[in-house]
Amino acid sequence: MAKKKLKGKGLGVRGTLFLLFVIIGGLVFLPTSMILFIGMLPTIVALFTSGIATRARVSTIAALNFTGCVPFVFELWSMGNDYEISLDIITTPMTIITIYGAAALGYIFDWVVVGVVSAYMYQRADFRLRKIEKRQAILVEAWGEKVKAGR
Repeated sequence: MAKKKLKGKGLGVRGTLFLLFVIIGGLVFLPTSMILFIGMLPTIVALFTSGIATRARVSTIAALNFTGCVPFVFELWSMGNDYEISLDIITTPMTIITIYGAAALGYIFDWVVVGVVSAYMYQRADFRLRKIEKRQAILVEAWGEKVKAGR
């Protein structure tokens, strides 16, 4: 009997190298990493709580969440990229409100787009179903009820 090789859910070589790069970069640029880590918490939560089918949600949240972090990272860089400045920026309530508000917009955009697209797809399928039923009625009229009994 041949043994099946089970694929693990590990990071792989690329994932391990990327993680190593992120850790080293985070240590080298620690003040910036502090702002990004605390600011990107909604994205991290979305990543761990969403399934494979909802990765688009994570991308939407991450994009808007990162957009909310960028002005504060630029502020940090313009003021000297220091630990105290980083802590001062991240502990300001307006910073957290702005960053997490941007992430909330990501959730809202995802919710709205999913609703609009699902309504569109439902209407499209309903239209297609009515079109098929009309065509079937024409065929039944021309050929009789035996046309429908092909199941």
